[in-house]
Amino acid sequence: MFSYNPVHQVVVCHICKSCIISGCLSQKRHLRAEPHRPSGEELKTTVQLLSSYSLRTVEELREHKPQIEDQCQAIEHLACYDEFYCLQPECQYSTRHFREMRKHMPSVHQIKAAIHEKTALWKEVKLQTYFTGHGRIDYFVVIDNKEKEV
Repeated sequence: MFSYNPVHQVVVCHICKSCIISGCLSQKRHLRAEPHRPSGEELKTTVQLLSSYSLRTVEELREHKPQIEDQCQAIEHLACYDEFYCLQPECQYSTRHFREMRKHMPSVHQIKAAIHEKTALWKEVKLQTYFTGHGRIDYFVVIDNKEKEV
């Protein structure tokens, strides 16, 4: 149901395909929500297990977020999305929505999106985010090992 990733120092919930925020209260909140709902001794044992791991805080994960040049491997059991990544220098913008990437170009870089037909302005990539909750989504580019095997 959960796996610890020592490289990123996160615990991934296999069911939710998201990481569990560090801290006993956050972990209990996650576990008490659907679809988990353990109670009593099972809840207590699971929280003890989760608290035994060395986990990064949300802030630390944002600070140490993998960059595209890191060639980060996809984190097992974490949701992976087909998305778009801006290729402009010093820009780390990514989005799941093609329309948003087209808006990004003129509003941030003063470049017409139609130029993409001649010169690549963005590329399709695989992205992951540690957390899927509102305000905590922060995508990073990953290499999907499943794609390499095909």
